[in-house]
Amino acid sequence: MRILKIIVALFYYVGEERKVSFHEVFQDLEKDCRKLSIDKIPYSEMDSAIETFQNYSLIEIDRSGNKKDAKNNKIALNVELEELDEALEAQSKLQF
Repeated sequence: MRILKIIVALFYYVGEERKVSFHEVFQDLEKDCRKLSIDKIPYSEMDSAIETFQNYSLIEIDRSGNKKDAKNNKIALNVELEELDEALEAQSKLQF
């Protein structure tokens, strides 16, 4: 959930028509973990979560960049940003 919330926040910042890099997501994830004083989430876990989001057709991964460096992969949204944000908000309310 945390990774998906970070992706949503990044798209609000850059615009849903653009793509964001794995590197940007990971940087924001690290900042979030520090802010919350929780253990850093490994890059491999983030990568796996992003793959899962693609499997559910929430995002599309663009691997057209440097194939040797996954940090250059880009993410594009497959759903409306506002709908995704609302679904995350509703899920958060159910958990508490």
